[in-house]
Amino acid sequence: MTARRLLAVVPALALAAFALPAAAETWRMNSQGGNHFSLLDTDYLSRSGNTAKVREMKLYDPAEEFNGQMTRAWIIEYEVNCTDGTYSTRSAQIYDDTVKVVLSSPLNGEPKRPNAGTVGEDMINTACGRRQLLQGRSYSREEVIRLVVGGGRP
Repeated sequence: MTARRLLAVVPALALAAFALPAAAETWRMNSQGGNHFSLLDTDYLSRSGNTAKVREMKLYDPAEEFNGQMTRAWIIEYEVNCTDGTYSTRSAQIYDDTVKVVLSSPLNGEPKRPNAGTVGEDMINTACGRRQLLQGRSYSREEVIRLVVGGGRP
């Protein structure tokens, strides 16, 4: 599966998922794996000591099941422990195929360690400064919307 194919599948959902009111956001492609690709908001990304904060957007193709509902887009905020390589989910906005919000909630997730070689491990390594974002330019939320609608890829 290519990011181009994934982006072409979900244009209407992307408009809703990315059109949410937000503070300044600059999105960069981070990783691609399995049935989704991931961008990180570099304006949100911050580190203090051993802790990093990350906002990630994911698009799924095919849809991913969550609590009995099929979902296509996720925007998730994490807190990362750079020393032990774990992450905790702090908030999530999850959308289904009809652009209905399945979940929009602050969370207090328990620390988890991602499997080796996964998008989750890439996110932790990027947040903690051990890995660079994929080459390519930065995008505003509005530019991501235009790319998704046009079938492009970041």
